[in-house]
Amino acid sequence: MNPLNAQTTRYRDCIYCGQDTGSEEHLFPASLGGRLTHKGVSCGACNNSFFDIIQALATQFAVINGMLGVRSDHTPKRKGPRPAEGDSALGKITVDAKGKPSLVGPRLKKKEALSNGNVQATTSFGSMKAYQKWLEEKRASGIVPIKSKKVGEFDVFVPEAQFCVGFGGSKMLRATALIALNFLAFKWPKLARTGELQNFKCYVKGKLLLKQGEPRSVWFAPTNAPSMPPAKTQFGHQVLIVADPAGSYARVRFFSTFDLCVDFGRLPTDEVEAFLFDINPLEDSPQKNVIQTSPLEYPARLLPPSTDDVSGHVELLRSRRLDLQEKIEAKWWTSNTEGLLDALNSTSSHKMVERTLAIIELLRPHRGYVLWLGRAGVRLLRESAQDEATQFLADCVEELFAPELNEDDGLSELARGTMEEGLFLLASAIARKLEEGPLTDHQLRLFLTGTDGVHVIMTEVLPFVQEHLKKAYLLRQIYPHTSRHEHDEEIP
Repeated sequence: MNPLNAQTTRYRDCIYCGQDTGSEEHLFPASLGGRLTHKGVSCGACNNSFFDIIQALATQFAVINGMLGVRSDHTPKRKGPRPAEGDSALGKITVDAKGKPSLVGPRLKKKEALSNGNVQATTSFGSMKAYQKWLEEKRASGIVPIKSKKVGEFDVFVPEAQFCVGFGGSKMLRATALIALNFLAFKWPKLARTGELQNFKCYVKGKLLLKQGEPRSVWFAPTNAPSMPPAKTQFGHQVLIVADPAGSYARVRFFSTFDLCVDFGRLPTDEVEAFLFDINPLEDSPQKNVIQTSPLEYPARLLPPSTDDVSGHVELLRSRRLDLQEKIEAKWWTSNTEGLLDALNSTSSHKMVERTLAIIELLRPHRGYVLWLGRAGVRLLRESAQDEATQFLADCVEELFAPELNEDDGLSELARGTMEEGLFLLASAIARKLEEGPLTDHQLRLFLTGTDGVHVIMTEVLPFVQEHLKKAYLLRQIYPHTSRHEHDEEIP
């Protein structure tokens, strides 16, 4: 009997140890948005033994999960997805699925002892959720705040943040093999229980260590590997399983980006058959979370693993990560600017002054783009600098957008003023552009995140800084022996 023939009854013996199954197994990891479960793969003990490798995989993708808004299936819907965590000059921050940053921990602004023996502290939090968590921690430690008062809310403008995205390692590779085997057992339960898979299962369980030069069970797909079928969703995962007399295998792709090959070896089958599973990590319904395409024609064979070009694999993964980041930022743009384009175009019937004022208010929730454009302009100025004078000019321009770590919003007073001025400049430029016709999404992106916006900001900022540097130079010539601080008030 051909093992590929689908079984109508569920197998009740664990594919690893032969004990009774019954454990609710996520075919694709719950931590990466997998929702579909199956009871016919492993027993509870074997399922639990894979916790460390699945956890390692989840940790590597935690930042991507947070930036996309992927909710673990083990997390209640009411709590929502966990945001991405990173480091910044302001301290630990989180970034949600819309790209909005928030401070993680409290920032103590002021602390003083009162005459009655109590302590009064002024502390800022990135969100009410952070405040509630802090309250719970204080109460758990035996400190009960007598009274708290909400002063207000503010946006946080993070100058630069770092997020750690690692990918690879033996646990991650074993977790990928586990995923492939789960789907093989789901689709072809008898084939998954053949003795030919014994070594593969030992590898998954960490009992088989491969030596240098030995054939690998899992490896990163090389650049010349056959292309996977297009994913059904932009950030979807894919699992392709192929049974082939010449050697059965799988391809596992995470977030439509990171592609790995899995070699099951020769299994007892006399025909070729393939199935593709698309997993949408942003879909909460288990019925809609996985889409199966079957049977699938996939005649191309996987290529042998490349073991001598480690640097090439590193560069490939880096390139794919950057591509994924661009897609995530495009998703943020769509989420954050929904309705903005129509609102801007609706001001075209206003007179220029009224239109500009209306556009300023429409752009105000997006004023953080001004800081980004200014800092991007500074980087371009430094890259093009041919002498010390230009580098000094870049230093002076950078001060206009400088952060202030002790402020709640992360901005200096000068940066706040620059942001307001930049908001007016962008609004004026967009108002003039509307004279030519309706604004397109591409044009709006160029204004807020591209070259047009950088040009608008820097065209005004550079002459402003250069003029005041000239004034400062003249004052030094007039008062060569006087401290510059005595005449700072004369320089606007």
